[in-house]
Parts: sequence; C-alpha cells; structure tokens
Amino acid sequence: MTIFMKLDLILFISFLFSLCGCVQKPSLHQLKWELSQINGFPSSERGMEQGVSACYAGILGHKIILAGGCNFPDVPASQGGKKIFYHGIYMADLPSDSVFHWRKVGDLPLPMAYGFSAVHANRLICVGGTDGTCSQSAVWSIRLTEETDGVVVDSLPSLPYTLDNMCGLVVGDRLLVAGGNSDGIPSNDFLSLNLQDVSSGWEVLPSFPGDARIQPVCAAQQVGEGYRFYLFGGFAPAVSGKQPSLSIDGYCYSSETKQWSALAAPSDETGETVSLGGGTGVILQNRWALFTGGVHKDIFLSALRSPAKDYLLHAPEWYRFNDRLFLFDMQQHSWTVLLRSSHLARAGAVLVGDGVNSFYNINGELKPGIRTPEITQISCVEK
Repeated sequence: MTIFMKLDLILFISFLFSLCGCVQKPSLHQLKWELSQINGFPSSERGMEQGVSACYAGILGHKIILAGGCNFPDVPASQGGKKIFYHGIYMADLPSDSVFHWRKVGDLPLPMAYGFSAVHANRLICVGGTDGTCSQSAVWSIRLTEETDGVVVDSLPSLPYTLDNMCGLVVGDRLLVAGGNSDGIPSNDFLSLNLQDVSSGWEVLPSFPGDARIQPVCAAQQVGEGYRFYLFGGFAPAVSGKQPSLSIDGYCYSSETKQWSALAAPSDETGETVSLGGGTGVILQNRWALFTGGVHKDIFLSALRSPAKDYLLHAPEWYRFNDRLFLFDMQQHSWTVLLRSSHLARAGAVLVGDGVNSFYNINGELKPGIRTPEITQISCVEK
C-alpha cells in the first residue's frame, strides 16, 4: 500500500467517524416517557407516613434528601383539623428497584414547609417557608458527611424579609427567588444571592410585572455569563382592597437587559391554557424544563373569589388538578405535553431529578387538605 493509499484510508476512516459524530441523540420530545411508583416514605415522625405537601427535597450524589413538609394527620382540613409541620431530615439511596429505604439523619432548626429547595455544590439549600405560625427568612444548607453517613445543617444569609410560598432555583452560582408572601403580603419580588460571595448579601432585582404571585413555578438557563429566568402561574387572594387573581401566563427575565418580557401561558395539544400555580418543575440540560401539577384555573379562582361551603368536601377528581407532564423549551418558548396521568394531578408536590433521565414527584395534595405518600418516578428512554 502506497503512502497515498494510506492517507486516503485514514481520511476515509476520519470521514466515517465524523458522520457518527453528526448523528444526534433523540430530542426529548422523541423519547419515551414512563411513570412508575416508588414505595416507602419516612415514618419516624408520627403522621408523616400519610404524606406531606410543600417539603424540601433534592438529590445529592446517589442519595435523595427530604426534609420538612406538612399535613393534617389526625382530623381532615374539611373538619377543621390542625395542620402539622415536620422538621426531620431523611435520606435514602436512589433505588435500583421500586423501594426507597428512608432513614432519619437530622433535623431542620424548625418544623418547616412552603419554602423551596435547590442543589448547589453538593448541598441542598432550603429557603424560607413557614412553621405554621410565623413565616421565616432563614436560609439553610444541608450537606452530607461521609464520616457519619449523616448531614450537617449550615446557615446562609437570611432573606431581607420573611418569605413563603415563593419559587426559586439555582442557575450557575446564583440563588434566585420570585414571588410568594413577603412579610405576609403577596409579592412581585425578585431576589438574588451570589453563592460564591454570600457576604455581599441579597440583591433586590426588578420586580416582575402584573399581579403578585403565590406558589408560582420557575425555570432558568445560563446564557453566557448571565441567565434567563422564567416564571409561570401563581395566584393571590384578596388583600388590601385588591380582588383575588390567578395568573396562568409567564414572564422571562434577562440578567443582561435587566428587563422582564411577557410569555404566553402553557397550553396543551387542544390549545387549552393550563395553570401551573401550586405545581412543580425541574430543569434539564440547561435547555428544557419539566413541569407538572397545579390547581385548575377556573375552579381555584372561583374558590378564591367566593369559596363554597362544601369546597373541601368533593372527590379528588372534582378539583381537576393538572395531570399533564409538560416539557418547556426555554429556547423556543414552546410547550409539549409528554403524557397525562392521575398520578401527576397534585398540588404542593416537589419534583426532583438527576437532570438526565430519572425524576421523582414527591407527595403533594390529592385534593385540598388531603395528602398522599405516593412518590412517582418519571423516566425517559429511547423508543
């Protein structure tokens, strides 16, 4: 074989490899999305085994962490029962089968729920919330300790004021918080904390337009050295002479322009717009976000305006919580319904995942006041 023939062969092989490199992985729209049930839920605190709403949760390495949450363990809300808040921190290995084996590894400083949690630098950051009596401004981080197979709870700079029922996340090294009850008042606030320079404290960013939003959902993507933050859903009860409101549309904030721009509401394959308020979401690959759950826009707004005496007495299906698993494309601003299931029709659930192909929708309400201990695994595989 001459040197020219060898060169031709090398070039041909390189060309074949380049073709292989050009074969793209299937889009998330083209993957097969499946649901399965994971058994097991913490029971160290009496009543918690019934399931909780609005807990703190995240995945650290190959372990899932869960803390706090609340429920009505003794008397249902419809009968005037007392809401109980929990403070235990629980850990389980990600299952190779269909069971979580939970163990209690610590406690939050207070029984808490209705804040939010996000993972950064191998720690779970828990932001704000309420203990049922007082809203909180505290921010804590939970990190694993290899020596004891337990956790350590550290403090981060407190929020500028108490805050609960907001949404938030980490993008890059920024901890972002939007909406919620600010010192007990529904807000349009937007805050940022640089996790690489926490001594600089919280930065107050431009508020989002329109109505205040309690229990919105959010997503974000890094763009160069900045980010875009997406906000959807939420509601506000009547306060200070204002009429109650329920938002289904969205806004996008650009850290580059420091401006908010309006986005259309999520809609399904029939064109029906959907409320994600009270729902949950998680980011995938800095491009997409999964959203699921949330209250029904018409039924919940009617209850905000004039709650019927029998509002808490209906069967779960009457409330028509969102049962869709949405995929939101943050570049195209487009929505796709991946699947529908009654196992996703929740309010106050928490969705966590590995950011690749396995996610866990934790508990939440089947209907107002009634929790479920169910954990639904959401998986995607090539067809």
